Amino acid sequence: MKPRWKRQAVVSLLLVLLLVVPAFGASINGSSWARPTLEKAAEANLVDSALLAKANQTATRAELAQLVVRFYAAQLGGEYTASNKKPFTDTDDLSVAVAYELGLMSGVSGTKFDPNGTVSREQMASVVMRLMKKLGIQLAAPTNATKAFEDESSISSWALYDVKTLKQNGLLSGDESGKFQPKASCTIEQVIVVMMQSSERMTNVSGTATQGLQAGSYTVALGESESSIQSKLGQPNATTTSIYGTPRKLYQKSDGTFLLIGFSNGSVAEIFTNGKTFRYGDITQQTTYGQLNFADYASYSVEKAVKKEGNVTMTLYFDGTTGHPVNAIYLSRSSLQAGDGLYSGSYDADVETELFYLLNGARAKQGLPLLNRNAFSDVVAKNHADEMKKYLRGSYLSADGSNVFERMDGANIQYEEAGENICTTISGDALEIYGWWMSTISTRSNILEDSFTDIGLGVVSVPQRNCFYAVADFFGR
Repeated sequence: MKPRWKRQAVVSLLLVLLLVVPAFGASINGSSWARPTLEKAAEANLVDSALLAKANQTATRAELAQLVVRFYAAQLGGEYTASNKKPFTDTDDLSVAVAYELGLMSGVSGTKFDPNGTVSREQMASVVMRLMKKLGIQLAAPTNATKAFEDESSISSWALYDVKTLKQNGLLSGDESGKFQPKASCTIEQVIVVMMQSSERMTNVSGTATQGLQAGSYTVALGESESSIQSKLGQPNATTTSIYGTPRKLYQKSDGTFLLIGFSNGSVAEIFTNGKTFRYGDITQQTTYGQLNFADYASYSVEKAVKKEGNVTMTLYFDGTTGHPVNAIYLSRSSLQAGDGLYSGSYDADVETELFYLLNGARAKQGLPLLNRNAFSDVVAKNHADEMKKYLRGSYLSADGSNVFERMDGANIQYEEAGENICTTISGDALEIYGWWMSTISTRSNILEDSFTDIGLGVVSVPQRNCFYAVADFFGR
């Protein structure tokens, strides 16, 4: 068996925006208080040289769009696919189109953007907050008793919460008299300084972006609303309930991207992908076990590595091939707690469904045809899982000594080739079972066998061992 590989080019409009002459070393015309930050932004290539040359001038709406889009792209590795549509009649600026599509900025009407219009300080604050939310960055909420600025009463109602939140988190400051001057024009350097201050919230100690995950051409962030996910990904292929008692939506996209999104209180609390391409900070599908600094990880093995960053837990699942590259990545809120009755049987069918899509996600990643779920083979797999639970032992052989081929023969299932995976000792849900199977050469080879066309799945909960017994029977007709 030789897995078939496909390569798919990712066309990124933002990449065009980023492939410009590096700004570092360019002329910087800015105030003395802002210059150190402007130099850092230039060195990081976060600002175009033309804007640095007039950093102390008032920012236009088009220039604000360019700044936030450039910053967003930098945080997510510069790989964002836009639709290339022109949403406004008064500008063809690509940054404007992308900022609009990302939901970071809107027009002044249904057809006009007013690219040369000036930006007020309160408008800038609201755009920055949208950017933070887009990247899934959680900020401390302001208290009602906290007075943000002396001129707080002059801040527009639609901007007040954003201004107070940024102030509460040390990302905005006022003048010497404690005033914010919300209606005053915002300069380019003021935008850059706030962006650079915000970057400290968007990076961990190793300098990687947190919470925003890019899978293929899709960007998903922890904390993102359920409605935002639906507008971005459409209707899911399946829905399940997680071991946390919260809903999950499973997406197998036509470009080979698989995403599992879990929700808590209407916002994203879990993100999993094993797609062809993904990025989370400096972690990609090309990252290998040997490249990681395990001093930063709470636990690690060639099966998986777990790292906690604030209130986010990142789990990397490794591929069993040479070098152990990252096969999949899972982000979750550290506050999630497994629900009662986890191993009581209430989640068995959901674990089966999730395994089905997880395994097909692995096949889609390699360009292999997706497996069909076979109801007759499901019964065979379920019976074997039930028997393993009965005797509390894991074995590829039944109590009577029969193997998967004989069990399938007994069910009159026609096949040319068959194989079986079992899992009996892994605590956790379908993600943990999948991770173990993909890290082991023999079980991985069954998952990626190109001659297999069908699969049967049987999962039973085992409260005595706090785990699920799982069986996957593969076969080709």
